[in-house]
Amino acid sequence: MDTIDILSEVILRFGHLLASEEKASIGISSVPALQKSIQDNLLQLLNHSRPAVRKKTTTALGHLVAHTPDELFSQLMTKLITELKTKESSGEYEKLRTFISCLSTLRYFNNYSILQYYYKIFFPHLSD
Repeated sequence: MDTIDILSEVILRFGHLLASEEKASIGISSVPALQKSIQDNLLQLLNHSRPAVRKKTTTALGHLVAHTPDELFSQLMTKLITELKTKESSGEYEKLRTFISCLSTLRYFNNYSILQYYYKIFFPHLSD
């Protein structure tokens, strides 16, 4: 759990370096791969059995999306919406609340990008 806190703080403080256009000048050549790796690992933790881990993961994802390119954000939203539908149909209501909370956190940190997914999230029967 402390590792998630540390990762969240690092992203909060130095996330602008991940999104920087001068990637070569800071010596990081695979920034999108690093962001994708962080995003994929955090997504796995959203299904953790401990609610505290899921809550800290939600915060870390929020810090990450503030610096995520549109392509990775689109992948993240697609996965979250799919998981949201899966949790709802399987009756895993505690984890469903986690995913709803995660979407709320993402809206706070990246409001503009999440607007295009509004209908897929709240009115899935209209967006299909």
